[in-house]
Amino acid sequence: MLLNDKPARPGGHKLPGFAVRAAVAFAVASTLVAAAPQALPAPATEPPIYSMVYRTSAAVERISAAHNGLVADCMARLGFAYTVTQQTGTEDRPAPFGLESVDAPPETGFAEDPERATDAYMRALYGAPNDRVAAKGKRITVSRPANGCVADAERHLLGDGRVRWIQLRILLFEAEEDALKRLDQDHGFTELNSRWHQCMRQAGFDWPDPLRLLDDLPKDTDIRTHPATNADVRCKHETAYLTTAYARLSVMQQEVLDEDPSLVADWTTLFTRQDNAASASSPRKIP
Repeated sequence: MLLNDKPARPGGHKLPGFAVRAAVAFAVASTLVAAAPQALPAPATEPPIYSMVYRTSAAVERISAAHNGLVADCMARLGFAYTVTQQTGTEDRPAPFGLESVDAPPETGFAEDPERATDAYMRALYGAPNDRVAAKGKRITVSRPANGCVADAERHLLGDGRVRWIQLRILLFEAEEDALKRLDQDHGFTELNSRWHQCMRQAGFDWPDPLRLLDDLPKDTDIRTHPATNADVRCKHETAYLTTAYARLSVMQQEVLDEDPSLVADWTTLFTRQDNAASASSPRKIP
């Protein structure tokens, strides 16, 4: 399967009533930094892949700022003003078990100014449309711009590791999928869903699991006030659902990672390379 940048995140459910997904879109996007700010609070037992890919930190912020500054400098040399502006609908840390709260999280992010997105501007930013590099996972192939200011910034931070970094994002995405499939067969998780189901039946609802509930709710559902979503969150609290589910998912993710130790080793090496390059860079600070 060949994709341009964004296959769907495992368990890709959208929370009704607002645009944050319950599980994140795959982030081989315009910046190849390690993480974005989390829309939902990290669970007490954060699965290891989530810790690698989605946790924000000072290093992540340095890399992101350096990347954007390098792009801005490159675009300025080509005669373009590059800025990023806040936007809504950012997709952050996955919520593989549906709602974790009935409060809508803030939806902030950054993107290029769409008013400047002329053909010449986009070519400067992303290079020729047909000039791409590809990276392959086990099941997915993703292509990225081979040239342009975004590619130049990524090469500045990653050197000859750019394609491997893209590949690692694919492989970790696939590892998330594999871990969720294993979790579905896990006896402890199955028992947990049974306890949640029993609690929900006592509240007058008959969904077999939290994700099925989200699938069935209309898109315009106000999760803050809907009786089913409030019962869902209450039953999760009463059954310690999220604590147990994340603990079991952590086990499954670690099993998948242990099958290919190069994923963590190479991720750590290339993340450190980006942070070192970011710390040594002095690009402009963009608005």
